[in-house]
Amino acid sequence: MKNRYYDLILYAVASALILTCFCYIYVEDFLLFHFFVELFSIIICFSIFVITWNSRYFIDNGYVIFLGVAFFFIGILDILHMLSYHGMPFFQVHGNDLPTQLWIAARYMQGISLFLAPFMLKYKIKLYSIFYCFLFVTTLVIFLIFRDIFPSCYVEGIGLTMFKKMSEYIICLILLLSIFHLLHYNKIFDRLVLILIISAISVTILSELCFTRYLSVYGFSNFAGHFLKIVAFLLLYRAIIVTGLKNPYSLLFRELNQNKEEYHSLFTNMIDGFARHRIITDDNGQPVDYEFIEVNHAFEEQTGLKKEMLIGKRVTEVLPGIKDEPSDWIGRYGSVAQTGKSIRFESYSRDLEKWFSVIAYSSKKNTFATVFQDITERKQIEQTLERKVKERTEELERRNQDLQDFSFIASHDLQEPLRKIRTFADMIFEKITKGSLEQVGDYLSRMQDSVKRMQNLIKSLLEYSRVTTAEKPFEKIDLSKAMTEAMSSLEILIKEKKATIEVTALPAVEADLIQIIQVFQNLIENALKFHKPGDAPYIRIYENKISGPSCQIIVEDRGIGFDEKYLPKIFMPFQQLHGKMEYRGTGMGLAICQKIINRHGGILTATSEPGKGASFIFTLPIVQTTS
Repeated sequence: MKNRYYDLILYAVASALILTCFCYIYVEDFLLFHFFVELFSIIICFSIFVITWNSRYFIDNGYVIFLGVAFFFIGILDILHMLSYHGMPFFQVHGNDLPTQLWIAARYMQGISLFLAPFMLKYKIKLYSIFYCFLFVTTLVIFLIFRDIFPSCYVEGIGLTMFKKMSEYIICLILLLSIFHLLHYNKIFDRLVLILIISAISVTILSELCFTRYLSVYGFSNFAGHFLKIVAFLLLYRAIIVTGLKNPYSLLFRELNQNKEEYHSLFTNMIDGFARHRIITDDNGQPVDYEFIEVNHAFEEQTGLKKEMLIGKRVTEVLPGIKDEPSDWIGRYGSVAQTGKSIRFESYSRDLEKWFSVIAYSSKKNTFATVFQDITERKQIEQTLERKVKERTEELERRNQDLQDFSFIASHDLQEPLRKIRTFADMIFEKITKGSLEQVGDYLSRMQDSVKRMQNLIKSLLEYSRVTTAEKPFEKIDLSKAMTEAMSSLEILIKEKKATIEVTALPAVEADLIQIIQVFQNLIENALKFHKPGDAPYIRIYENKISGPSCQIIVEDRGIGFDEKYLPKIFMPFQQLHGKMEYRGTGMGLAICQKIINRHGGILTATSEPGKGASFIFTLPIVQTTS
């Protein structure tokens, strides 16, 4: 950067000396001054063309291509203008109007070319097509001028014509528009080059304004216009020729420089981690380590390793445990660097405690690059899903076994009343065929009992199945309210048994209200059924405070109790510890309770001793994690 400014200072000093020389020549001989001014501008025009023409196979900047061709033909018109100027031994038969016409034609071509050039940045233009177009226009203009068809620009003794003056203002307007047009594409150009080109156009506008004022071809206005033309072409020389030769990335290869910047930006800002490495081998050519050459910002973020501590370091220095990892990172990368065969894999880094999805490839032997993503979160989700699938599979297997057991028990219990009905039906038929009605009424009564039992069994089966098929979303409920609803349903039975029920304050939880009411109802009904003969049932329902995210509810009675060795059996469908005649029921109440509590993510159990009552204990989560 510092050298660039030194160059600018040196160029400014050299330009000042050139301008001083031109001023001295003007004082001594205006014709010689005019000759050198035009020759200087012609050399710059042709130099721009030569650079463009010789770069035509790899240049991809439509602006430069277009201007390169345009300035070649502008230079041709300026040559004719220089040779036909007053005092030169060429074309004098045409007078002073000819060089003025050639001047205005060249400036029109220059102004229009500078205005159109930015349009060429949008398209990939063909150099030869542009060349032939300018060749046609230039030939046509020269033909019109030398055939006296082109409008007159200068009249001897009068000076500039209205056409010449108006043309200068129009050219100034075109040049001004070209500046605004160029600013629209400012990001495409190097900042210094853009400033130089705009400055050159601005000075050219001032030069054209000077040419609207002169009366004599040797007048001061003519000198000022030509002097400013020198300044404008010196700026163009700096912008296109010097910059194009000394620092081609600034102009001719600006697009390549932009691509480089874009790729660097992509490398820096890409969300995937990226790193380049050099493989290190032992004396036998086996990969034993690799070195960090370059890493991007995403690499630092995903690994937690800083660029400063990586570049030029070996991986075994940064991650000492990598040699012992089962993933064999060094071996895999070594194979890529030595064979050039790309690989894709997912692996866990114990040093970084993360999972990565990695693509490794090699563009040069013994080097390789990696593109990777941190997939730790995805792997954790996958592992969670796998665990849940396993748990769900185990649950389904357990349920399937339960269903088989349930089906066996249910079929046995359902067939029992059917067998009784058929037996009594056969007995009634036999009595009737013998003409006797003795005991028929008793048989019919027993058949009715069997029908009722079968109805109760079917009802219990439906209630059991509805625990999961008729479930509702969990919502916050008051267990005290659920308890009240259950007691209300059993109000008549409670009065018949003359039972005492003591209920303390119960907490609020997220649950299915209807199912929790059913749990309380079944447990209370169970306690009312299995009370000691001659004693009024006493039931106590309360919360046992426990730590954690759950609550524990106890339904305690002073009934007949049971031996805890039968604890697993009492929660199985259709299981009863006592005779059906002694305590009527289907054996489904506790099974339904357990299924409901399990569905809520809780646990149902019991403690008891024969003759000392029983306590049924269930826990429920206060807040449900699933619906």
